[in-house]
Amino acid sequence: MLAAAAFGSAGFDVVSIDPSSELSESAESSADTRTTALLLPAKSVLTLAGIWRDFNMAATPLRSLKIVEANENSDIRKAVDFKSSEIGRDEFGWNIANRRLRGLLKERLTGLPNVTLLRRRRAKRVLNRDLEAIAELSDGSRIAAKFVVAADGRNSAIRDGLGIGVVKRTPWQTALAFSVIHEAPHGDTSVEIHKRGGPFTLVPLPNIGGSHASAVVWIETAVEALRFSSLRNAEFNVEITDRSCRIFGKLELASEIGAWPVVGQLAKRFSDGRTALIAECAHVLPPVGAQGLNLSIGDIASICALLECSDLENRGFAKRLASESRARRLTALTRCTGIEALNLISSWEARPLRSVRARGLAAVGGIEAVRKPLMKLGLGGGFDELT
Repeated sequence: MLAAAAFGSAGFDVVSIDPSSELSESAESSADTRTTALLLPAKSVLTLAGIWRDFNMAATPLRSLKIVEANENSDIRKAVDFKSSEIGRDEFGWNIANRRLRGLLKERLTGLPNVTLLRRRRAKRVLNRDLEAIAELSDGSRIAAKFVVAADGRNSAIRDGLGIGVVKRTPWQTALAFSVIHEAPHGDTSVEIHKRGGPFTLVPLPNIGGSHASAVVWIETAVEALRFSSLRNAEFNVEITDRSCRIFGKLELASEIGAWPVVGQLAKRFSDGRTALIAECAHVLPPVGAQGLNLSIGDIASICALLECSDLENRGFAKRLASESRARRLTALTRCTGIEALNLISSWEARPLRSVRARGLAAVGGIEAVRKPLMKLGLGGGFDELT
């Protein structure tokens, strides 16, 4: 949806093929409790897509990040605070409910006369030609286009039909996603707690029913995640309050609990002929450090830049796309490797390894020459264009 809004706002005639049916925000609210943190570089794409103003009004700013190392008793061994003001910014990014973001995009797309929305159907495969690509749809129809962007997810039929393989990491963790209310205000602070199994992250939300609220992404081993998600609400509240080290006081579940396997996946190529792979069709990252959708937004930014300086009528477009795609894949490979390493480090349970993790956190927090570059790196690229 974001890609269609960006390309449509840039003046291209766009056909968006979506297997979902028309869903209102209220209908989606029970199906998806997740939120997404969009980092600073996303602003340029949100602006291009024509939703920045409404997005900014609906999202909660992320102005500081606290990283915590805790012991088995949930006592804080070390905590380091990173503030956006240190790099001359009002915020690192913004957090928004997925259903709200979809609502903004739906409103924008329906208002763009050069964007056609085809729902309840899929692209089964794409046939590349020298000057066009032909998409075959699940209803038997065909659409010819100068350029196809495959954003059909981690189990992409388009990618498989093009014969592009993937490198996949077998999941051994599960991410639990839910919302909580808590006693103390979050102060626009995201908190990432390292203890065992994987990070426990609280991300600021607007108040829920007059109470302070945050979204939670809790990564645990698959066995432990199943056990925790099976608890009664009162028992679950005790567990999440303990796991949060009571940084915001007592936590109470305020939504359903969603569970997703933590998967790492990378396509072996990001393009074929006049077809580009983006988002989870190209790369799947563990939900650590808010890198997943932000990397996908980077895909859109890169392709928009390519289209600005390329002629779709030119036979050489496929070569330019292949070059751009190789650069994107290198970026994704680097990001995937880094995130998987961070996820592995955060899951260390052996006491000596936890001590190493704590000393590393202390070193990062105490060296200013390391702090600022690390914060800029964590924004996922594109920061230089904003400074």
